[in-house]
Amino acid sequence: VERAAKELKTRERLRAGELGLDFYGLRAKLIELGVRYVDELEDK
Repeated sequence: VERAAKELKTRERLRAGELGLDFYGLRAKLIELGVRYVDELEDK
């Protein structure tokens, strides 16, 4: 029962727009690994 309730809360948060990246605490790890986000590629 606890697991099902936890999964329901997780689905609700993700459905509401929270990014899995933040929900699972991965943003800091990706920054540590040197991953960077870009909105658009630069023209060459």
